[in-house]
Amino acid sequence: VALSLRTIRTKRHKLTVDMQSGAGELYDLQSDPNELTNLFDDPLSCPIREELMRGINSRPDDMMPNQIQVGMA
Repeated sequence: VALSLRTIRTKRHKLTVDMQSGAGELYDLQSDPNELTNLFDDPLSCPIREELMRGINSRPDDMMPNQIQVGMA
């Protein structure tokens, strides 16, 4: 299974998204520095998730050309 992960981090938030499946993780690093509570699907976190996704989408050239195979071949 090949993953297409992208991550963006601000002082307060960290978002990692699999660009193929749309699955992701969103953390509030201020209130949850150990990244224990995934806010990705939290409706109240939707505005910050959308803002961070705009940041990821605004930099398509940051994509690494080689994908790494994850899991069993």
